[in-house]
Amino acid sequence: MQLQFNCPHCGVAMQASIQGAGANVECPSCGQQFKVESETPVVKAQAVPVSQGRPVQRQVPQGRAAQPAPVRKKAGASESQKLFAGLGVAAVLLVGVVVWIQVEGRKRVEPPPPRVAEEVSALSKSVPAPKPVEPEETDPAKVRMNEELEKIKEALVASEKREKQRIEEAANRSGAARDAVLSERQAEHEALRDHLAENVFGGDTAVAEEFLSVQNDVMWGASNRMNDGDSSNDFKNREDFEAFVMERLLVWFEKKPLLSEWLKTSQRDPRKVIQEILQTRPQKSSKPEKSFDFSKYASVGSGFWISSDGWLVSNDHVVSDSKTVELRLRDGTVVPAQVVKTDEESDLALIKADHAPKSWLAVSKGEKDLQLGRTVFTVGYPNPMIQGVEAKFTDGRVSAASGFEDSKDSYQITVPIQQGNSGGALVDFETGWVVGVINAKLLNRAGASADNVSYAIKGKLLSGLIESVSEAKTAVAKVPAKPITKGSESEVISRATEASVLILRPKK
Repeated sequence: MQLQFNCPHCGVAMQASIQGAGANVECPSCGQQFKVESETPVVKAQAVPVSQGRPVQRQVPQGRAAQPAPVRKKAGASESQKLFAGLGVAAVLLVGVVVWIQVEGRKRVEPPPPRVAEEVSALSKSVPAPKPVEPEETDPAKVRMNEELEKIKEALVASEKREKQRIEEAANRSGAARDAVLSERQAEHEALRDHLAENVFGGDTAVAEEFLSVQNDVMWGASNRMNDGDSSNDFKNREDFEAFVMERLLVWFEKKPLLSEWLKTSQRDPRKVIQEILQTRPQKSSKPEKSFDFSKYASVGSGFWISSDGWLVSNDHVVSDSKTVELRLRDGTVVPAQVVKTDEESDLALIKADHAPKSWLAVSKGEKDLQLGRTVFTVGYPNPMIQGVEAKFTDGRVSAASGFEDSKDSYQITVPIQQGNSGGALVDFETGWVVGVINAKLLNRAGASADNVSYAIKGKLLSGLIESVSEAKTAVAKVPAKPITKGSESEVISRATEASVLILRPKK
């Protein structure tokens, strides 16, 4: 009878004769020994520990030797399976390496980190810094002078632009009156040039012309100084003004090649030359006019007559809070006047003097606004301390039927004005009627006058102020202004000039 059993170590199926029960059996597959204990056909094998240090001897019971049974292998790790498993692992590793190369190879190579602050600091210390360029020593007075000369140049450019515009407007305007005005200006310029050439520059008209050019620059600079909004640097008297002119003309004598060359050739002292020029002017009469003394007045402005018995108009800001003012008439006479009524909101003032003017102006009721482009002008007294006490004419056009910030009570005009023009009449060139009162100009951010931007209060507000004072209303209606010949520009200008007044507000 045969016993069938399995190796308890590797599971190999084995068989032996029943007489082998209880004997030690060695597995032919794994070489492990175990004892067969069961006496039944199917027995449970028990492992026998392997002796340490010496090889295990195979023991076979007497009789028949144990024969290995046909092997039935369980699902286990055969050699071929191990081989395929190893190849699979290798393939997985290979695929992983390829994927890693693809991913890592596409990554952007980062630049090496910048040097730390300490290293940069150390490097900067090792390189010597370039020595700063020492600024050249300059005379502060010359620096200020050059700055003011630049301002004068800018003012001159603006002046030339305005003059060119006025000439173009005159060219588009019909009538011989305007041509006469331009011709008179040119004649005055030529007369002064010839006078300087003959009496100062030894007959050299080119040098005289050059001097008049730079003198015009200086005068514009003086005008800017008086109108920069800073009363602290205004000229206090004529001596202060002449010192200003002297200082700047000396600079121009050095800068202008024609003047500097003439000084070298003639060996003249430029200071004495300038003093001589300031003291010698062509005289219109044998008796020179004495300069007017402004020292006792707080401010000045313009005004104009509106009636035959001494009613006149100016700005509220010209008379300020004064109850009385003084008027300088065309013949030089100074007369007192009473401030009758002011309107701060409209910036108008109604004044009465005990005087019968030769000329006065008609005031438009302003029922209809003037059209854009309408030609207008004013006659007033800009900067009388510098430009003199003679009335000055400037003209322009209506550029807008509204004023500052779209005020419907004012016109925006291109008529050039300066300090002292405030209170002057804005006159329509075609009719000769007063259509407004000059009261403001636009300043840029630097405090200088903006080109061709001035404002005038509309005639309807002035007419309303006159209507509110019965005496003035009666006086204006009693003797109306004489009608002007249609198209006679010379008559319009002459009437406005004769009606103009210099307003003087005394110091308190």
